[in-house]
Amino acid sequence: MKRCFGVIVLWMCIAISYIYWCSVGNETVVSSFVDLSDGYCIQEISVLSNNLFVWDQKEYAKKLVIKALNNQYENVLFSYDIAGYPNEMRIIVYDNRKNYKKGKKAFQINYSPCQIGKNVDASRIEILR
Repeated sequence: MKRCFGVIVLWMCIAISYIYWCSVGNETVVSSFVDLSDGYCIQEISVLSNNLFVWDQKEYAKKLVIKALNNQYENVLFSYDIAGYPNEMRIIVYDNRKNYKKGKKAFQINYSPCQIGKNVDASRIEILR
């Protein structure tokens, strides 16, 4: 009986550790593409959220857009000095690397600023599933 209880407790600890580990991960950019044509700039980014759940997609979308505009991703650096800030940004969010390799996206963010710059509040953020 004690052995069965010990196994159950061990599995619960492993499950809780896995959930915690998956929910505190930082976002990782796995792909980026910039299309510049006649002064109109479209930036496409693929991001691994490394989270089990994204509860508030609207707030999460704002966070990802702000991180991209402020160059706060750890593994990539965007250049806004030549073409300026993008006229349009598309961010495809994947839950993890396994879903990225399968092409199974969690959702997509389309960001169109009303004014070119870092003001995310005065812009249009659309979430597609």
